[in-house]
Amino acid sequence: MTPRQFLNGLAFKVFHSTQYIRHHSKPLYTPEPDVLHEFCGHVPMFADPAFAALSQSIGLASIGASDFEIKRWVLLFCFTFTPLPPSSHETFGVSPSRAMPSCLLRMLPDDRAVSDH
Repeated sequence: MTPRQFLNGLAFKVFHSTQYIRHHSKPLYTPEPDVLHEFCGHVPMFADPAFAALSQSIGLASIGASDFEIKRWVLLFCFTFTPLPPSSHETFGVSPSRAMPSCLLRMLPDDRAVSDH
């Protein structure tokens, strides 16, 4: 999914979600966001009418936006609505090069690997 597709979905009150769930042998860890992360972490925020309206406004602004504007909108959305806790690299062992909101990781092209090197 591209950032444009994700943001355009918000315009129509659609929140695109992952489709898999973490392995039962490690219920507290998943290398990427899963459906539990989406439903427990993101979906409840949409119950707030102000948050839902703001998300939809960002989605509406993305329709017809230039590639440059899409980059700005997705950064605003990801760093405003899905912030990474400041101490996550210490708490969860996440290296600084991987310390970015999960929504940005999901939007990397499939052929690009995220590396700590």
